[in-house]
Amino acid sequence: MKVAIINKWPGGALHNVFKPLAKELGYEYICITDFQKTLAEGGEFDVTFSKYDVIHFTYYQNIGFLPAEPQCPYTISAHHFTIDNRDRYMQTLSEYDFARIVVPEHFIQRQLGQNGIGKVIQIPYSFDHTGFKPTPYPKEFTVGIMGCPAEQKRHHIVKEACKRVGVRCLEFTRPADLEDDGWVEQEAIYEFYKSISVLVCASWVEGGPLPPQEAMLCGRPVITTPVGMMLDERVNKYPALIYFDGSVRNLVERLNSLAHFTNEGWFDPDVLAKNASGCLWHTSQVAPKWKKMWKEVILEWE
Repeated sequence: MKVAIINKWPGGALHNVFKPLAKELGYEYICITDFQKTLAEGGEFDVTFSKYDVIHFTYYQNIGFLPAEPQCPYTISAHHFTIDNRDRYMQTLSEYDFARIVVPEHFIQRQLGQNGIGKVIQIPYSFDHTGFKPTPYPKEFTVGIMGCPAEQKRHHIVKEACKRVGVRCLEFTRPADLEDDGWVEQEAIYEFYKSISVLVCASWVEGGPLPPQEAMLCGRPVITTPVGMMLDERVNKYPALIYFDGSVRNLVERLNSLAHFTNEGWFDPDVLAKNASGCLWHTSQVAPKWKKMWKEVILEWE
């Protein structure tokens, strides 16, 4: 079976998920920005993808960057939606003849089903663990926040809580949130985790947030709202995974307790990272399920 996995650009969380997955499965990994550059320079690229048995878009909106709909079966990854973007989300999904929607969590599967979107299959994600290694905590207790847009990630909640507790807050940013050249090298992301004591995810619209899982592999405690994959029965076995209700008041309570614990050496990065490695998804564990899904798509299409 000839399969291609299509991502928008060579950076970010989806890149870290699907590039190692493609390698594991022996499939081709293609970035839209790469072949757009090839075309702009006068080169050739078959944008119909007619030579493939099936292709997969790592994010459902990425198909909009193609000049025409693919001439082969294709699947898409769809994620959560909020009240504000529900109508636009549904309209986008209704415009294309996809063979499958692939989602990482049960709640997204239910969310789509409740809104009349079928052909949904739940398949776990994984990411490349290389480089996420335990390191000592910084001398000053530091709270880390990551992701964009900042408003959707509710960074203001974390900043206000840190202000009330009197601890340092470090926000990981990139040059341009919406531009293709706005991604950063992975080494910069590793350095960010090394410089924080705890990562906080305050968002209510997360599906499969990767930063908390990356932080776990670096031996960092994680405070998160109870969303998406962070509720997975495997991920929540991490001993330093702490839930909060999304309010400033509750986050202040969590930070006060955690700041004391880390200062007293209660959290050992090496121990936590070792525990994390046993509860997070590895590519080799999920690849067979993706391969089975694609075989089923081909059988149905034929």
